[in-house]
Amino acid sequence: MKFIDEVDKKNPFFLYVAHHAPHWPIDAPDENISNFKGLYDKGWDVLIKDKLQRVKEMGLLADDAELSPHPKIPNWDNVPAEAQSESAFRREIYATQIDRLDESVGRLVAKLKAIGKLESTFEAD
Repeated sequence: MKFIDEVDKKNPFFLYVAHHAPHWPIDAPDENISNFKGLYDKGWDVLIKDKLQRVKEMGLLADDAELSPHPKIPNWDNVPAEAQSESAFRREIYATQIDRLDESVGRLVAKLKAIGKLESTFEAD
């Protein structure tokens, strides 16, 4: 944002933004992780079914769409409690990274829009 504030906005400029999220190391500030606390405790079996239902309700999938089998993923109930806790916590951290990334991109888009450069901006991932 500082770069955008300082650049001559009459001319084109190059801005390279490299977020490290969601890459290793999987880490995020505790105060942000707390926003997702407990969200993944139900386990992947319940969460994937919930997501499928939401996607159907949004009209993005047919009502009769089904989940494909995942033979290498164990049933959540068969995963030891310690591993469940670890998995849920890692997912909370990952979700936090994505959330912070989304906020950062949102600030960048708002800034470019405010200075009239959004429409002439090239974006890539």
